[in-house]
Amino acid sequence: MYFVLQKFPGRNKHQRCRNLFLDIQAFYKAHNTESRFDNLKTTMFSGKKGFKLRAKGAEARGLVPWAKQLAETRLDNSKPVEQTIIEMARHLDSCYQNLATAQFDTQSMALHSRQFCLLSVALEQLSSSKLWKTKPKLHFTQELCELTDDNPSLCWCYRDEDFGGTLASLARSRGGHNVAAAMANRALLKFLAKHNVPTIIQTFVCHGFSWQEHPCNV
Repeated sequence: MYFVLQKFPGRNKHQRCRNLFLDIQAFYKAHNTESRFDNLKTTMFSGKKGFKLRAKGAEARGLVPWAKQLAETRLDNSKPVEQTIIEMARHLDSCYQNLATAQFDTQSMALHSRQFCLLSVALEQLSSSKLWKTKPKLHFTQELCELTDDNPSLCWCYRDEDFGGTLASLARSRGGHNVAAAMANRALLKFLAKHNVPTIIQTFVCHGFSWQEHPCNV
């Protein structure tokens, strides 16, 4: 995200980050992604100590296919560094696509994860900056994907645990009475403000004619 940021229009990094987030929102809408970022700032994926995406697990997983799309559409395949990034994004996306399938393929997971790790090390050697510094977590990724016969997605955080953290952040108070009723009301109002009203359509068939019940008709 930090590397591709320069490919977006804008007079400064904040304007380019805003356009980057618009690209993410368009991807969310096109693919009906469930766990989404509410906003995006450059400090969420870059800082003085290095480059790391600060996000919840479900939010980060939702951006993996977007990262592949971003690399393929914004990077130049004729440049060695950018070509390596494109291939890395493809192998990472293949790993997550395998996790989402009903028939988990251990050989496919091991192959794509190993290619991802090798390309990550090669990218560090190709680049002169510290942007692509290899971290110890790369070894953990390799062990998790290559030395197990079980689907790693069976071990990640449950939705209710993630949603519990979301509710806690919504209900957090900056003043006033810290009572149960106020916290519940605050969480409900902020949840309504952050999410669109769902459209529920039911189809009724009667005597050969069909009629759809829309919320506006109820």
